[in-house]
Amino acid sequence: MNNTSLYNTVLLENVENSDTSWSDIKCDWSTFSFKDELIARECYITETIQRVKESDLLSLKEFEGSNFEEDLEKFTRKYRDAKKENYDILKKCEEARRTREELIESCKKLESTGGELSDIKNSLESEISKITSDHKLHKAAYKTALQHYNNFDFNVAIVESSDDDIFVANVTFKFAKHIEPIKIVVNRNQRKIIEIDSHGLMDTQNFEDVNFDPLFFCNLRQKVLDSVNS
Repeated sequence: MNNTSLYNTVLLENVENSDTSWSDIKCDWSTFSFKDELIARECYITETIQRVKESDLLSLKEFEGSNFEEDLEKFTRKYRDAKKENYDILKKCEEARRTREELIESCKKLESTGGELSDIKNSLESEISKITSDHKLHKAAYKTALQHYNNFDFNVAIVESSDDDIFVANVTFKFAKHIEPIKIVVNRNQRKIIEIDSHGLMDTQNFEDVNFDPLFFCNLRQKVLDSVNS
């Protein structure tokens, strides 16, 4: 039983003191237990009833003609009813306490889930930012490529070779139809240029061992254009 019961340690010690006010009655609520309080009061009332029944000072003989015994029985019944009601309240309090603990636990789980969702949201926002940035770069690169490649007024004819490791590309330009096709030998697997034959039109040494790609054709076109205009 809780030794700091409000009923036992405070109220009963001051109940007969005429100078005591209800506002003076205090309790250490940090150690207060509703269940222990009910038990303390139950024990007090039970002991009081027993003392009244057994007291020599309150012998029933001195109360002949009175309803003392009947009143005591009524009081006992009221006490039992009050006890049952108090324990019903206690049961509801315990259920409310358990519900509160479950709600607290659910709130903790929701907060944890909220934190995880926030991390996912931040990760997605970061990924979106990266994708957007990459898209802008690709868009800029595509725009630049269009500016370089939209004047590719040339034709590339692929000629298969007996050597499976290479193929030959013959390139002709519309603005230089009088020039014989430029012959380009390409490594099929690496897509590297092995040899260029421009029929003496230009120096092709810097073109060897470079990638056979749009940038190469852009540079090749410019070289041919410079040669034609020189």
